Amino acid sequence: MRTFFNVADLSLPVMVEHVGAEWQQGVIIRYQGFPHFHWLQSQTGTGAFWVRDKRYELAPGMGILIAPGVPHRYEPIGNEPWHVRFATFQGSLVDDLQKQMVNSEFVLIEASDAPVYERLHETLLTRLGHDPADDLAVSAAAYQLLLCLTRHQKQTIDQHQPDFQQYVGPAIAYMQEHLAEDISISQLAAMLSVSTQYLNRVFNRLVQQTPSEYLTQIRISHAKKLLVSQKYLKINVVAEQSGYADPAYFGKVFKKQTGVSPLNYRHWQT
Repeated sequence: MRTFFNVADLSLPVMVEHVGAEWQQGVIIRYQGFPHFHWLQSQTGTGAFWVRDKRYELAPGMGILIAPGVPHRYEPIGNEPWHVRFATFQGSLVDDLQKQMVNSEFVLIEASDAPVYERLHETLLTRLGHDPADDLAVSAAAYQLLLCLTRHQKQTIDQHQPDFQQYVGPAIAYMQEHLAEDISISQLAAMLSVSTQYLNRVFNRLVQQTPSEYLTQIRISHAKKLLVSQKYLKINVVAEQSGYADPAYFGKVFKKQTGVSPLNYRHWQT
């Protein structure tokens, strides 16, 4: 078993906080998610991983990257012990990488892609094992692993598909750029010269979310960042800068998405 804990250097743009391999995994329940990106990959045995109410089985080689603040739980299944690789990431570039994910809640890696991530993870462990460790080299290895994982989500969606290029991609770009504004999905559809029903249909098919669900997701992700990075910002200002004119409604949506109020989320994270 190889493990390193509390190694993050927050002055670096991307850094691991906890990382290890050959770790015998037990039961973990996180109703409010984890504060940072968390990567988990099966080595031996099998685990069950729930993201909200969706269940996935992680056979050897399979892995999952879970985004900050997403409720999840996992546990070993079967008679064989479940040994895993893991890493958690934080730093100023991590939020930017999260924006690159089309579905920012998680990335599922199939066993066929395991060698790529095993090699990157081994590089990270090797650099951490040096005495003393070179923080810049560790940061570079962590960035390469996390960048590869977040880009994998894009690779699972055919961005060359005409409907993505013509409708979904531009809609996503517009929502990300104007998330603080009053965005109407019907107006967005009209801007793209399609019906609201068609935009909903292609979004569901290619992103597994409706445009409204995606907009809510990126707004709440933005609010989480503001709550933590600008802890003296008032909740009504956070709401406004995240696209919610009504702070009370913002609080309801935030709690539905995260399980806690904005104020409690701030206290929990800081």
